[in-house]
Amino acid sequence: MDRVNNIWYKHALYIIFLFLLSFTTYAQQVIELKNPSLEAEDDMATVLAVDWDSDKPFPNTGPGSGYEPSRPASHGRHWIEMYCRYGYNMYSVPENQLEFYSQAIGQQLAGTLYAGKTYMLSFDLRMPVKEKLHEEVAYGSLVIWGSAARRAEEELLYASGRIYNDDWKRFTAFFTPSKDLQYIRITSAQVGNDTVNVVTFIDNLSPITETLQLDITTGGACPDDSNGFASVNMRNQTENYDFLWTPGDYTTSSVSNLSAGTYQLTVTGKSSGTVSKREVVIPSLDFTTVQSVTGASCYGMSDASIEITASNGQAPYTYTLDNQTSNTSGVFNNLRAGLHIVQLEDQRCVTQVSVNVPEPAPLQLQNVQTKAIICTTASDGQIILTPTGGTYPYSYSINSGRSVSDSIFTNLDDGTYQYTVTDSHLCTVDGQAYIDRNLRDCAVYVPTAFSPNGDGNNDVFRIKLQDAITDYKLSVFGRWGQLVYESNDPHSSWNGKLKEMPLPAGSYVWSITYTNSSRQPIKQTGVLMMIL
Repeated sequence: MDRVNNIWYKHALYIIFLFLLSFTTYAQQVIELKNPSLEAEDDMATVLAVDWDSDKPFPNTGPGSGYEPSRPASHGRHWIEMYCRYGYNMYSVPENQLEFYSQAIGQQLAGTLYAGKTYMLSFDLRMPVKEKLHEEVAYGSLVIWGSAARRAEEELLYASGRIYNDDWKRFTAFFTPSKDLQYIRITSAQVGNDTVNVVTFIDNLSPITETLQLDITTGGACPDDSNGFASVNMRNQTENYDFLWTPGDYTTSSVSNLSAGTYQLTVTGKSSGTVSKREVVIPSLDFTTVQSVTGASCYGMSDASIEITASNGQAPYTYTLDNQTSNTSGVFNNLRAGLHIVQLEDQRCVTQVSVNVPEPAPLQLQNVQTKAIICTTASDGQIILTPTGGTYPYSYSINSGRSVSDSIFTNLDDGTYQYTVTDSHLCTVDGQAYIDRNLRDCAVYVPTAFSPNGDGNNDVFRIKLQDAITDYKLSVFGRWGQLVYESNDPHSSWNGKLKEMPLPAGSYVWSITYTNSSRQPIKQTGVLMMIL
């Protein structure tokens, strides 16, 4: 009986051992890094972070050195600055080779990264502040290598690509080794075939955690709609999985009817308990549109045009104007001014764009002035046009003559004239104006006296102009022959002063020269009495 009990006891222990072995085999692997915040023993420029390896040239340890010695770490006190630069490398073999060389840190891991398994490692990165950049620094960039041991043959695990953020930003690397690895090396490096200098700051590394291999597919949501979708496919599936999408608490591998936004996906292996969390972004499929609008040339014309170019959607695009005309070019011609609605439709979304088509104000004549001919034989009639609206500049013509830029027409005879005003878009407004003639002798009359005493009656000396004259000149002389007043304006007047000082009463001599409307030179002289 004791022998039977002993056999059953051993059998039970074996079953328990197999259960524990199975649990251990499928437990999620977590490898803690030593000194993940990259702390150093002091602030010396090239003191290595504790528990991390490096080869010369050693990276800078901050704060206290490097491009920005005063910038704080993202976690703890210290950070590491690594550069990859082109120059003379005093540590090369042979020495001082002109080459690209980089700084790096490395660590022997406390566990093994197994071939075929997927791992994640998070860290904070930044580049130098842009305003403080040396001209030769282009961007930041980080590369992670894995190997069986330090200085052994390496396998590329992760490359960040170019980074331009100058504040600390969290990055997460996912990698699947092709062979078992026990050592990682982290370095700064150029991207692709770039031949630039790179500076990268790193701090606050997470544990290396085994994660599930996920392929995530997403589709964006249209504006003001919930038609986005996401699905996850498990690579190298070895067990069944639970899925949780939040917000929304969806529990399937594929979800639909999603609004644009950020979702958290948690995948848990039912047997192993391995958990993988990913941030999934459902983008908003907002169309980007470029509008080119040509307004109506004239008020009320139907010659405007709209050109809409859509992007960031799923081509081809269909454009519909005012629920009437559709095409795939986005060009609409022969339009009237006003508000138009263009509907844009791609393979998934429909949206609308409002386009305001302008037009100039109506071209009108604000004022039409005419000046009658001054006397019987003269030809000094005028038409003065003052337009408004339309599109400046304007041109003017009368009686179908050539267009000019001057809105004043002079030296006209009496009669009716047809005028036309044209703006820069060839919009026109026309009408007619009549010039009258004063039937009287053509002459210039000069008064014999005036009294500048401020009583409002005959206070100034002014000629009475009754002819169309040119080349006018008036001179007034004092009793000793000195010039006291002179003018070339036939409409001017004299107030009896010389340099703003009143002159004494008495007689003054005047002289007028001009060309009359018959193109004859005339000279008139006489005596003027100033009475106070």
